[in-house]
Amino acid sequence: PILLVAGLAYALGFDYFSPIDESSHFAFVHSLATTGKIPLVITPVAPEIEAMSEHVYPDPPATHPSTMGVRGVIYEAQQPPLYYIVAAPVYNLAPGNLIVKLYALRLLGVGALLVHAFFLVTTYRFLTSREVLPSSNSTFFSVAILLTLIPGCVLRMATVSNAHLLIPLESGFFYFLTRLIFEKRLGMWRHIVPVGLVSGALVLTQNMAAFVVPLAVAVVLERDRSIGRAVLVLVIAAAMLVPWVVFNLLNYGQITGYEVATYLLRPIVNPNAEYRGLAFALEHLGRLNATFWNPEEHVVCLEPYQTCVGFAGVSTMFAAGLGLVGMIGLCRSLRNKKPIDRLSFTLVIYTAAVCLIVLTIVAITIHDSWDSIIGRYVLQVSLPLSFLIYSAMWELSPRLRRVLVCSGVILASGLWVCCLSSIVAERVFRVG
Repeated sequence: PILLVAGLAYALGFDYFSPIDESSHFAFVHSLATTGKIPLVITPVAPEIEAMSEHVYPDPPATHPSTMGVRGVIYEAQQPPLYYIVAAPVYNLAPGNLIVKLYALRLLGVGALLVHAFFLVTTYRFLTSREVLPSSNSTFFSVAILLTLIPGCVLRMATVSNAHLLIPLESGFFYFLTRLIFEKRLGMWRHIVPVGLVSGALVLTQNMAAFVVPLAVAVVLERDRSIGRAVLVLVIAAAMLVPWVVFNLLNYGQITGYEVATYLLRPIVNPNAEYRGLAFALEHLGRLNATFWNPEEHVVCLEPYQTCVGFAGVSTMFAAGLGLVGMIGLCRSLRNKKPIDRLSFTLVIYTAAVCLIVLTIVAITIHDSWDSIIGRYVLQVSLPLSFLIYSAMWELSPRLRRVLVCSGVILASGLWVCCLSSIVAERVFRVG
């Protein structure tokens, strides 16, 4: 109920469109739903969507998209199509005009946030029922609220984007992967094929999710000791991408439309053509913290809680350190030829997930000289991060743990209220 209310408040209260690409995501869904075809990066935005951006809909826009350059095309068409294929039926089923359809898609995101929370709770019950982790509902509730009620998560799920499918699907993937770690034997149709399908579906939702494939392969190799089955996971995931890759080769001459989109967007994202290499990435890496807890639209909300958010960032690093401890325990088990401790292996997989997404962000920044140091990309590993933090809290004294439980709820609630007040004030100001 808390997340439902929080999501609805943001979905209905936040004015359209969010400056973080919501109009282009919505234009993608609109184009697919109305034409039955996946749009290209250079496909013009429908004039009625530009009219929504200018807040004159249903009247025609003052500026036609054909005269707007990159802002007048569906640049998000470089994204894999799975989310948009899922969202198109919701768009068509929603009655009324485009504004109603937009809010219908936003409500889809609120539902996806609840699915993400479901997998969080289900993973917690699984790990505690196996006595892998100690059980404390209050501690888990604090961590779950901290990483789901924060504006950085809620606003991304309450505005239209492929995060609606990415985050719950990735949480489901990590829940399934966690179960695989504790299975005595892996079945072909019960485990191997499903993990390959889910891995492929994630890559078909967002390119950056490709890091899940080596994680799935690692778990299958460790549990099944079968190179053939590990390769099968790769083959299944790759086979799911074939239609999309063929589409891109036919239309762009490349396996994705990413290069075309970056060519169009670079004058906006990096107008001075500055080199943004490793030094730039390391210098700005701390921004992942600010834009993880708060959305890019309202990072100013960070200011009243600067100390608390900084402490939360330190706690996150401490949790990652716990994963390193798990890796050391795993190496010791391998060296002594002892059975691998399931908890250590789970923590290693969770830590690897967090590290891989951060490395992916840094690699994109360096490769493209494109500032991708943005915390919303880390939201897709919220489930592993939640359990790393939960595990780390049990290394603390009970008194300190109780303080952190209360602090987590206060921090998340304070940030949520602060951001909501800013959202409402902006909307009242525009209408007024």
